[in-house]
Amino acid sequence: MKTSKRIWELQTSTICKIVGMALDVRDLRKIARKFGISRDDPLMDEEFVLHTTVVQLCNTDNAVSRYTEKIVARRFEVHAKKLPLENPFEMIERVRSNPAELQAPLWAVLWSLATRGRLAHAKLESSLFGFVHMLEHRLLREYWNSLLTGEDAAQEEEEKDKEILRLKRSLLDMQWANGKLEKVVEGLRIRVASTEQGEAGAAHVADAASAHRSGCRCANGQKLCDLKALLAQEKVLNRELETEIRQLKEEIDALVSALRREENEAEPGQHAVRKCACPFAVALQGKKVTLVGGIESLECHYRDLIESLGGRFCRHNGNSSGGDKGLEDCIVGSDLVVCPIEVTSHNAARSVKKMCRTRGVPCCFPRSASITALKKAVEEHYAREQVA
Repeated sequence: MKTSKRIWELQTSTICKIVGMALDVRDLRKIARKFGISRDDPLMDEEFVLHTTVVQLCNTDNAVSRYTEKIVARRFEVHAKKLPLENPFEMIERVRSNPAELQAPLWAVLWSLATRGRLAHAKLESSLFGFVHMLEHRLLREYWNSLLTGEDAAQEEEEKDKEILRLKRSLLDMQWANGKLEKVVEGLRIRVASTEQGEAGAAHVADAASAHRSGCRCANGQKLCDLKALLAQEKVLNRELETEIRQLKEEIDALVSALRREENEAEPGQHAVRKCACPFAVALQGKKVTLVGGIESLECHYRDLIESLGGRFCRHNGNSSGGDKGLEDCIVGSDLVVCPIEVTSHNAARSVKKMCRTRGVPCCFPRSASITALKKAVEEHYAREQVA
C-alpha cells in the first residue's frame, strides 16, 4: 500500500515507537543478517543495539529503511480495514478513552495516523509521541511497584508459613500433654474409687465396733479419719487436674481455630500439605524408620512427620508379652529404629537393642516420646551419618 508519508519522513521518536512495537528481536536479527549490521559494544544489550541502529538508519532513504518500511506496511495491511481514514484527532481521543474499540495494536494506530491521510503532519506526531511516552512511564512505574509488592507478599507468605508451622507444633505438644494428663486423671479416678471402697469398709468396721468404742480413739477410727482426709485431698487434686485439662482443651481449640483461619487466608493452592524443609529429607528418601513404643494417640502424627521427610514409617507398640515375632518383623529391613525409653518397658528396650545389634540396624533411645523428640533423633542420626 502506498502511504502519504514514507518512514524516513517521520520524526525519529515516531519511528522509534513503531519499530519498537511492530518488530521483535527476531525481525531485528533478520534485518541485521541481511544488511550486515553487527553489535560493536559487547556490553550493550543485543536487542537495544539492533533497535537503535535500525531506527537511526530509517531516518534516511536507504536499503534498510525501505526494507523495514516494507515489513511494517505488510503487517499493517491486516489492521488497515479496522482503521479507516477519519478525523485523526477523534482517533487519538478514542485511543486515550477507549482503545478497545479500535481493535488494533498501538503501533498500527501510530502508523496509520503518521503516514496516511492529509492531516499527517508534525503536530500530530508530537501529540502521539507525548501520549505513548507518558503511557510508558505509567506502565513502567506500575510494573516496578508490582515487583516490590510481590516481594513483600512473598515475605509475608513466608512469615505465615512459619506461624502455621509453629502453631501446628504447639498443637501437637499440647495434644501430647493432654494425653498424659488424661492418663493421670484416669489413674486418680481409680485411686479415688479404691479409696471410697476402703472408706465404706472402714465405716462398716466402725459401726460394728461402735458398741464397744466411741469416737476416733481406737485404731480403726483413726484409720477412718486418715482415709477421709486422703479422699478429700484426692478430690481437690482431681478437681484441679480437671480444671487444667479443660483449660488445655480450650487452648487447643483456640490454636486449631487460629490454624484454620491462617490456612483459609492463604492463597489458593497453598492448602496442600507442605513438605518439611528438613536438611536431611534427601538422606531419608525411601528409608524405613521404625518406632518402638511411643504414644498411641500420636501415631498418625509420627507417620506424617516421617513421610513428610520422604521416609517410610512403621510402629510397634512395644508390647512383647505375646513374643518377639511382631517386634522382629518391624525391625527387619529398617534403616533406623527409634525407641523412646519414657514409655517403653526395659524388657522391650533390651530386645530392641539386641535385635538391632544382631541385624546391624542403627537404633537410638531418646528419653521423650514427643513428635519433637522423634524429629530430633532422626535428624541427629542422619547428621552423624552424613558427617561420617
